[in-house]
Amino acid sequence: MAASVRKGTTRPESQAASYARQKGQQHAMRLGALLLIVTACVLPRIPSPIMGLDWWKSVRPSLIFLWISLPPDPIELPLLGTVPQYPALQWLAWGLAAFLAFVALTLVMHVGALYAQRTRPLGQPRTYLRVTVPASAPGKPTDALVLLKSLHGMVPPGNPMQPAPAPLMLCWTARPERKIQQGLSVAGPDSLTTSLQKRLQGITSGTKVIAVDDPLLAALQPGRFLCVAEARLLAGAALPIAVVGKEHTLLAALLSALAPQAGVLAAGVRIIQEPIADRRWRLDVLALLEQLKLDAGTDEQQALKAKAAGPAFRCRLLLMAVADDPQAGAAQVQTIAAALAASAQAVAANTQRLQAGPVQVLPAVVQAPPHLPRRHTCVGLLAGVLLAAMLALLLGRTGLAHMHPLAWAVVPLAFGLPLLALAARWRQRTDAELPRRHAALLGGVLPPRNPQVVPIWWPWLGHTS
Repeated sequence: MAASVRKGTTRPESQAASYARQKGQQHAMRLGALLLIVTACVLPRIPSPIMGLDWWKSVRPSLIFLWISLPPDPIELPLLGTVPQYPALQWLAWGLAAFLAFVALTLVMHVGALYAQRTRPLGQPRTYLRVTVPASAPGKPTDALVLLKSLHGMVPPGNPMQPAPAPLMLCWTARPERKIQQGLSVAGPDSLTTSLQKRLQGITSGTKVIAVDDPLLAALQPGRFLCVAEARLLAGAALPIAVVGKEHTLLAALLSALAPQAGVLAAGVRIIQEPIADRRWRLDVLALLEQLKLDAGTDEQQALKAKAAGPAFRCRLLLMAVADDPQAGAAQVQTIAAALAASAQAVAANTQRLQAGPVQVLPAVVQAPPHLPRRHTCVGLLAGVLLAAMLALLLGRTGLAHMHPLAWAVVPLAFGLPLLALAARWRQRTDAELPRRHAALLGGVLPPRNPQVVPIWWPWLGHTS
């Protein structure tokens, strides 16, 4: 009797597992490219022999192809003439130099985009919408998720190369002897504000959405202090926090902690949001779900699935208090921060939760920093002229410029160096960054995002979110 043979069935690779494997391959490729460039730059400068070992004599035969002339036959190109013949090593050196020059250019674009994201959204107008929902209105835990999904589709995603303020900022503000006020601060055209206003009015019957002044900004007056702490995730962004499940205690804990203490004029929680259009973020969550499927419980898997199915925003969570006394304001912020413990979500051996950072104490009203004095500018320019002249004279007399013509590029750089040093010292003395930080906290400016313009190595320059 012939033996029956069972054909092996191969389980198809999931999209999440394929994405995780591709990320590992891309990381290995970036590391290999970096090692290849370092080797190409360092290898010719290693002396041979070393300790009596002539390593170059052993390696050279395997690299003989680098000295083959390319192209092997003359090539005529229209309007360009004949392509010259050079060793392959020379062509590789030129190609590497061109690639590194392109990387340098993209690094300049990268830094410029980060600076623009920090500064361009400052001072942009926002519209504050006060949202009042009747206390008798029926509510379900899924209503908030449905609302966020609809807001996600109504607001355009951000472009790191053309930065703008975060379009949405959810606000809860508490003042003494008043009810907690919830609102939505919108940055964008009037048409967007009108659309969001109508959508919020459709939450339930009797909901009122009115454009008013921001109550927290109204409390900022000279002589008062603004205390701020930023909350961040304790673990990786792929892990959820405890807002999906049978018990929803995070929002209730935050609202009760907002009750103003003695000396506090206003306390608030602000969630700055910008939608993420690229859905690849969920692959990290699904890959984690597959990895922990045997270790995570049913509730933990449900939390991961809910995170992968929900809308994605770039977020910044700020805890704020305006007070006459900085100690009272800091104590209020710490009280609100303690309520974040309700966000703890255990997933297998990991625990995710929101954790507030140190409390920043700023003046409620910040004046613009003074400009660099004219005498500092004159001294910096005069010192730059003298330094550039001395370097030019030194390069001319030593003959270094004839051997390395690029050395002349140091002269114009030296001209602006003293002025830049004086300006940096002046900015440090006058705390020139304080107005920018103050405006960024109040204006809903998100942390800079990786513009992804540097080839191959852009993930090493910062995390995308």
